[in-house]
Amino acid sequence: MPPKDLKGLGVHTSFDLDGQIRFGPNTVDCDQYEMSVPDDLVDMMYPAIKDLFWTVEKKELALDYCGIRSKIKKDGKLFTDFLIQSPLENYVEALGIESPGLTSSPAIVEKMMELLS
Repeated sequence: MPPKDLKGLGVHTSFDLDGQIRFGPNTVDCDQYEMSVPDDLVDMMYPAIKDLFWTVEKKELALDYCGIRSKIKKDGKLFTDFLIQSPLENYVEALGIESPGLTSSPAIVEKMMELLS
């Protein structure tokens, strides 16, 4: 279940190409560009992992990689929709689009083309 704060989807499970199980992602706020994985991330994620995989021990988990997913804040609060705008000539930005927003990508492209014309 996604957390109520709408920052992300919560901890979930996937398999990599080698068949290894991966847990994540988790969402961590940052005020600046940061590509390191927080040392306490395993501690933060472990309770959610343990709920479904009760035989997994914390010592078996290892940090791997991170990515950055920008979020829109308006008046200090998380903006729960996406934003398509053209603040400069010949430039359009589509911000905050996540699933299921990408399922409407044909309409998004039409809007972007309209802004460019």
